[in-house]
Amino acid sequence: MSDDPLRTVPFFVVGNPRSGTTLLRSILCGHSQIDIPDETGFLAHLGRYQSRRLSREEIEQLVGELGKMNHEWSGLVDDIDAFCESLPESTLRHALDALYRIKTNDAARWGDKGPSYVRVLPTINEIFPDAKFIHIIRDGRDSVLSALKKWSDRYWYYDTYYLLQTWKQNVTFGRQAASWLGPERYLEIRYEKLVENTEATVRKICEFLDEPFEATMLENTAAGKRIAGPTGHHEVAAPVSVGSVANWKTKMTVFDQKLSEHLVGPLLRELGYDVPEMPAMTIGERIKKTQMAVRYLSLDLAKRLLFAAGWLKMSREKSSPESQVPVST
Repeated sequence: MSDDPLRTVPFFVVGNPRSGTTLLRSILCGHSQIDIPDETGFLAHLGRYQSRRLSREEIEQLVGELGKMNHEWSGLVDDIDAFCESLPESTLRHALDALYRIKTNDAARWGDKGPSYVRVLPTINEIFPDAKFIHIIRDGRDSVLSALKKWSDRYWYYDTYYLLQTWKQNVTFGRQAASWLGPERYLEIRYEKLVENTEATVRKICEFLDEPFEATMLENTAAGKRIAGPTGHHEVAAPVSVGSVANWKTKMTVFDQKLSEHLVGPLLRELGYDVPEMPAMTIGERIKKTQMAVRYLSLDLAKRLLFAAGWLKMSREKSSPESQVPVST
């Protein structure tokens, strides 16, 4: 089956939650040619539409399903016949490209930002085989602190053990893609570099995307305010700051630092982060760690069963970060 190339190459910003994906989205949206909609969440659930031509009825069904999985994508198409006729080819790839262009007001270049997508890069690659991926990584300890501050009141099961394990899995999934995507399609950046040396990092991203650097990208306040409203990420409406770098050194308890060294120390060191050698855990701390491990394993098993049964999906209707992240395999 032939497949005409898309007008532009799409790109995806991925990474563990609370690692700077929204900040990067606000910076990229400061570019005159780029727009990135709110998180979509549905790309992992469209396999049955892939690798074949779609009938008019199937395209109409696809459009309806996207609106159900993500309420912000409902009602995008008024005339399904005209929409189908406008497609270069009646494939999932071209239908989604057309919908993204509608959603971004026909921006010259569209992208997508979804932390959850870091676990399903092969699936996205099947749909968009030319797409580029920007994987942003933040020190797992700071990511955990940020997640606890933002979500612990809403999600009772969030604790340091759970979030560290999730961070390790997400970072590992993303980095595994580097080997098969190659440097032309996979770019790994650090959150710390983005906030400490913003211009150099953004220039590197623009070069990767084959887009000219624009100084307006460094003045992300306007785009940040637009994005902050619906997403609740009010911090991106402020100028870029280094205030969230290495907070773990002063705000993380000694026990949580020990837990971090035990669970993710090797990966942190591999990524170049400082990991001080901590004293051995006390008997009480080892008991606490075991209790946290048992709870984590129980929750992980429950998520596997719920996903297998179809009860959990990536969906804007289910706003928990975990409801948008497939379980590990």
